[in-house]
Amino acid sequence: MKKLFFYIAILLLFTGCGAQDSHVKEFASQLLTALNNGDNAAIAKMYPGAADVNAFASGFNLDSIQIENDNMTGGYKVLLGNGNWFSVTGDDKESLKVVDSHGLFAYPEEQMTFAQETGWVTADMNDQEMRKAFADTTFYDYLYDKTMEQLKKNVVTEVNYEKSDIRGFTEVQSTIVAQVTNNGSHAISGEDYNLSIWSDLEDDPKTVKGKDVAPKETVYLSARFPAEGAARQMYYAALKWNISGQSKREVVTKYYEIHGGEYGDYIKTK
Repeated sequence: MKKLFFYIAILLLFTGCGAQDSHVKEFASQLLTALNNGDNAAIAKMYPGAADVNAFASGFNLDSIQIENDNMTGGYKVLLGNGNWFSVTGDDKESLKVVDSHGLFAYPEEQMTFAQETGWVTADMNDQEMRKAFADTTFYDYLYDKTMEQLKKNVVTEVNYEKSDIRGFTEVQSTIVAQVTNNGSHAISGEDYNLSIWSDLEDDPKTVKGKDVAPKETVYLSARFPAEGAARQMYYAALKWNISGQSKREVVTKYYEIHGGEYGDYIKTK
C-alpha cells in the first residue's frame, strides 16, 4: 500500500510538471505574439518590469522556442535563438510573469553601435541592465566636452593669401579667402559653424556662413574688404560653432570620434 501511494505521488509530481511546462509554453507563445504585433499593453501585463518600455524587438519564431529550468530565478528560461531569452516565474498558469530577459527591448541600431563601441553597454548585459545603463544620460554631458575638444582640434581655419585677391589704392574691394580643413573622420555640416574674417585695421569682422566639409577635405570661404591704402593689412579667420540649438546627445552622436573604453573612463570620474 505504501509503495502504491509513493508511485501515485511520483506520477502526480511529473504530471504537474508537465502541465506547468505546457502553461509556460502557452505563456511564451502569447508573449511572442504580443511582441511581434507590437501590443505593448499585453506585454506590460506579462512583463511588469517592462511596463514603461516604449520599443520592443519583434520577428520571433514561435516554433523555435525552447524551455529549460532556470536556476537563477527558480522558474523557467525560454530560449528564443540568437542569444535572446526571457525568464518566467509563477506557481500556476494565472501567476506566470516575465522577470528577466535579453534581447526583448529594442534600440535604434545607431544607438546600440555607439553604446557598444564606447563600452556603455556590453553584449552580456540583460535587458534591465542595459536599460539602467542607458538611463545614465550624464554620459553625454561627459562626451560633449570631449566632442568640442575634438572639433576645435580637428577643424581648423586660416587665411589663404594665395587664393585671396588683395587690392590697393582702388575702389574695388579686396576678396579675402579663408580655408576650412577637416582633419577628423566625421563630415562637418555647414549649418553648424560660421566663419569670422577680419583685418588688423577693420574693427568689424565679416561673418560668413559655413560650408559642408567632408573628412580630410578643405573648403574655401571668402569675404570682401575695402582695398588697402599705404599700410599693408594682416587678415585673420576664426571658426564659431553654431550648435546651441542642438542637444548634447545630438552633437555627440554626430561628431564624437570613438576611441573605445569611454564609458569606463567616465565611471572613474564619478
